Amino acid sequence: MLTASENIDAIRVLVTGSTGFVGSFLAAELRRLGHEVCGVRRNGVVPAALKECRIVSGDIGDAGFCRDLLTETSPDMILHCAALSSIESCESDPLEAWRVNVGSVRQLVKSLNLRAQGSPRLFIFLSTDLVFDGTSAPKGGHRESDLPQPATVYARTKVEAEHYLADYYAQAIVLRISLVYGPATGESAGSLGWLDSALQGRREVSLFTDEHRTPLYLPDLTDFIEFLYLNRERVLQTESRRILHVAGPDRISRYEFALQYAKEFGYDSQFIRPVEQREVPTLYPRTPDAALNTDLVHQLYRRGFTGVGAGLVNLRERNSR
Repeated sequence: MLTASENIDAIRVLVTGSTGFVGSFLAAELRRLGHEVCGVRRNGVVPAALKECRIVSGDIGDAGFCRDLLTETSPDMILHCAALSSIESCESDPLEAWRVNVGSVRQLVKSLNLRAQGSPRLFIFLSTDLVFDGTSAPKGGHRESDLPQPATVYARTKVEAEHYLADYYAQAIVLRISLVYGPATGESAGSLGWLDSALQGRREVSLFTDEHRTPLYLPDLTDFIEFLYLNRERVLQTESRRILHVAGPDRISRYEFALQYAKEFGYDSQFIRPVEQREVPTLYPRTPDAALNTDLVHQLYRRGFTGVGAGLVNLRERNSR
């Protein structure tokens, strides 16, 4: 891991969605490494882990707020983690989904372009593996060059935001991330929060045997983002690198992932019930295989990402400290 004192000068980082699962961890880690971090939240309790970060409250979908925020903080890098990521919420309120997931990107970019003086700011946008509907996943996983086929409102807003960045901000890098798990620093524990709560309470949970992802261990994302900042000119000089797939090496079903989690944390796996997607009707399409191919990333970044087994061991050790 690169620290501000050793391999990279301290930079100013603006993190949106700083009280969410991913945003709060990235903000806390980057601050720990010596960077000046300003987190933006719309609501939610500020986690104790962010006590050394500056936290501001506001709506990044508001043009005036965005302009004032960027003028005051003058960030070297923006990590746009804020999103309405609940698929159910997006389906029930598409206009709000667009406002949060697309409108915020537009306002940030417009404000950045108005502040054209000085060096361009690196804009890192967190997108999702769910831009692919997963009905005909290629062997080895979806590549960056594969055409997105979004099947839900959430996925469509992410694709629209990707396109906007490609058209209007040359210093943007889109990271399509897969099912993220890891240490909880904010209000949300991510995809493992509800699972851990159910298993701890000895309540049955149903997990799909026919939904496959390539889970990403959250601490790996911090390292990769610092790498991108250090190598931004090399990355951005090639158009094909402006969208990157960031995911773990293991293609695994939600059911198999839960079994590994239960085994590592000492829970009784009898409470994990295998089901198929057809057994659980929903009002929106589910993605059977959103596995991502990371060959392009590994051409740039030689360190690789943590597999599920090692990630869960590391998570258990972190939680026991």
